[in-house]
Amino acid sequence: MGRFRRRFLSCKQKLKIESIRKGQTIRQTGRTVLLDHSYVTSYPSPTFKQPDLSHFIHEEVIDESNANITKLEKWKKGLGVLTDYLAAFTQCGLPLSLQNCLNITTCGLAAVLKVLCVNQSCKNINIIPTGKQHNRIWDVNTKFSTEDIAEESMKEWTEKEKIMTKECSGNEDITVAVDAGRQKRGSGSSYDSLTGHCSMIGTRTGMILDYSLRSRTCRICVTARRMNKIPKVHVCRKNYSGSSKAMESDMFVQMVADARTKGTNIMTIVGDEDATTIARLRTKVDKSIKKLSDSSEK
Repeated sequence: MGRFRRRFLSCKQKLKIESIRKGQTIRQTGRTVLLDHSYVTSYPSPTFKQPDLSHFIHEEVIDESNANITKLEKWKKGLGVLTDYLAAFTQCGLPLSLQNCLNITTCGLAAVLKVLCVNQSCKNINIIPTGKQHNRIWDVNTKFSTEDIAEESMKEWTEKEKIMTKECSGNEDITVAVDAGRQKRGSGSSYDSLTGHCSMIGTRTGMILDYSLRSRTCRICVTARRMNKIPKVHVCRKNYSGSSKAMESDMFVQMVADARTKGTNIMTIVGDEDATTIARLRTKVDKSIKKLSDSSEK
C-alpha cells in the first residue's frame, strides 16, 4: 500500500484504510503459511514448532570472513537478491512465496520470476530477478559460467591430449603451442602495457589446455586510492608487478609448472623465436624441455 499524505480523509476513506490494515494483520498472523523451508520462519503462526536440536550429528562453523568460500558457494550466496525481493514487496508489505510463481524466464544460469501477490487488495504480479546484473548482463553467467566451465573444459581436453599422444608416440610427453599478447603493443624500446594474456594449445587436439592472465593494476583499488578511500572487499585482479616485456615468459613458466603439478608432462614447446622464454623454462622448470619454432611467427 502506498504512502499516505497528510490531508483530510473522509469517514469512508478512514474505514477503507482500517479495513485493509486489519486484513493484512489477520492474514499475516492468523493464516497457516506453507514455507519452502520448514526449519525457519518469520511468522508467529501457532502451527510452527521449533526444531529439535538435541540429537544433532554435525555442527557447521560459519566462515564470516568469507575466506574459505568456493566459487560455487559465492554463486549461491548471490541468491540473497531473490530472498530480499521475496521478503516484502514494497507495494503492500506482504511477503511473497515461490508457490505463487506464475512464470519463469530463464537467462542462462539466472532467471526472472513472475510471482503473484496473495493480498486480495493487491493481486499484483511482481517481476523478481534471481541475481544481480551489470549492464543487462547477469553476474552469475559471467562469474560462474566463464571461469568454472572453462576449467572443466581444459581439464577434459588435457586428458584427451595425453591419450592421443600416448597412442601416437607411446608416452604422455605432450607437445603444446603457446602464444601471448598484450593490451598495448610494444614498440621495441617501450613496453608499458598494463595487462597480458596467454593461451596453451595442444598440438594433437588443437584445443586450449590452459590460459593465464597478468594485470599490473586493479580498477577498484586505483579508484579508491584516487578518492582517498579504503577499497571495498573484492577480488583484486592485480597479480603482476614486473615489466610488460617479461609478462610472456612469466605466464609460460606458470602454465608449464602448473601442468607438471597436475600430472601433465609437457616436454616440447612450440612458439616464436623468443630465446628468453625457453631459457627461463629450462631454468625454473626442467632443463630437458625442447623448443620448436613456429614458422608463422615472424
